[in-house]
Amino acid sequence: MTKLLREMLQGILSREEIEGLAGGFDLIGDIAVVKLPEDMEPEKRKMIGDMLISKIPRLKAVWNQISPFEGTYRLRKVELIAGKEDSITEYKEHGIRLFVDIRRSYFSPRLSEERLRVARLVNEGEKIFNMFSGVGSYSILIAKRVKNVKVYSSEINEDAYRLMLKNIAVNKVQDKVFPLLGDCREHARDFDFKFDRIIMSLPEEAASYLPTASEIIREGGTVHFYSMVKGDKKKVTSEEFQRIKEKYKDFELGSARIVTEAGPRIYEVALDLLAHDKRSFLHEEAKREATLTGSGYLP
Repeated sequence: MTKLLREMLQGILSREEIEGLAGGFDLIGDIAVVKLPEDMEPEKRKMIGDMLISKIPRLKAVWNQISPFEGTYRLRKVELIAGKEDSITEYKEHGIRLFVDIRRSYFSPRLSEERLRVARLVNEGEKIFNMFSGVGSYSILIAKRVKNVKVYSSEINEDAYRLMLKNIAVNKVQDKVFPLLGDCREHARDFDFKFDRIIMSLPEEAASYLPTASEIIREGGTVHFYSMVKGDKKKVTSEEFQRIKEKYKDFELGSARIVTEAGPRIYEVALDLLAHDKRSFLHEEAKREATLTGSGYLP
């Protein structure tokens, strides 16, 4: 998207201004989110917004991101630079529909393939705990792809929770996805069973929730752990796992990858942590992962 945006802005911005653009833009339904330099004049920001709306017919609005995702809710500050002020849009991926509010709930279209990767690993009959569900993207995709599954979806942000309720209904997965409003650590205390799979998609803070996840994952279960790591691209996944392994001896590494690049030498990494030292299970899960994605696995 960065290259496309730069091509669109030829003749509108100077070469130096075009080179200063970071991250391209995200298309979320009929909304585009751009990240423009802080010192760019408001008139030029509006010009870029109007240009995008003229070039992409489906767009109703263009918003500029003026702060990174932050806090427990993972919200970012945005400003409208063109189009309608409504920040709610309908987004579609892999056969599901999601209503998203770009101001009041976290959502990233850049994680579309990661969500599909996780959903492909789910087996029939699994019980899953999605600790940071947002608008329900992981949970609903899993429920649409797997006939016999129960996904308990915790979310502390009331705005995101309300959208998750709507998304569960429009995708008709009320019998598989069970929404929970509040802190996932509190919800974890109410379960009288352990989970086959846990999703921890809160990369800035997930490490502080690992004690909870380690208590409620069954032997042989998988924790999909996400974190934001700064360092050498070739080493961030292995170094992050070593940090986890020092505190949680029963976790083995099934697979690891960089999901997105969040900034200079800052990466969102995904680690599939396998509970307890079940080598046969590790081989089975990792081989299935390799078959689905074409990647290697750790023997």
